[in-house]
Amino acid sequence: MIVRNAESPGAPMATMHLSSMQRMNVVEQYGIRSVTKIRQKASKQAKPLVGFSGIRNSIAVERRPDGVKCRVSTRSYLFVLAGTGLFGPVLGSIFYLRPLEQHTPSYILGAVWLLIFLSSFVFIRYLLGCPRFTADYGTGEILYFKWWGSKPSLVLRREEIRNVEVEERSFLDEGTRVPNFCLTVTTSQDKQYALCVSTDQQLIGSLRSDLENARFGRI
Repeated sequence: MIVRNAESPGAPMATMHLSSMQRMNVVEQYGIRSVTKIRQKASKQAKPLVGFSGIRNSIAVERRPDGVKCRVSTRSYLFVLAGTGLFGPVLGSIFYLRPLEQHTPSYILGAVWLLIFLSSFVFIRYLLGCPRFTADYGTGEILYFKWWGSKPSLVLRREEIRNVEVEERSFLDEGTRVPNFCLTVTTSQDKQYALCVSTDQQLIGSLRSDLENARFGRI
């Protein structure tokens, strides 16, 4: 009896220890799952097709009797070409003609050439086309052009468009959150496209009205 009484207080303690360990494992599992869900939700956020998130407006809107056109503004387009051209082809040519010293650490060389490669890639991409889209009041189609030329890269037909919304996003600039407004289109197949982004809420709001007019055939 004495041995049994001595073991009985230890049994609940062992059980409590085991249950606490189980609860910790459950919490860890659910914590990992919640973090995974948050990351998946963040990754599902569509990247704007036209314009750049930031602290200034980077799109231009042209309205015509038959529809509306939205494109990357000339200032933003030239700024991207100048910046990527400088850190891409120009910098690459300089280092090719005048290589760095032999004692330069390999990680510095790798970082420099990675910057040159990425900048050159973006430079060529924007040299081949200025992103833009049009919405036709007659057909109700939204045509997105990724490259120069008359062939669209994406066509959203009137019957495919389920709704047009304005989504507010935040851009972090030196610790300050700058609101950006993204115009998104959701299709009947639950596919979401972020057509453009701007810091100008009024501009995005009026552009949404233009797309709604095109969607319902209102001129």
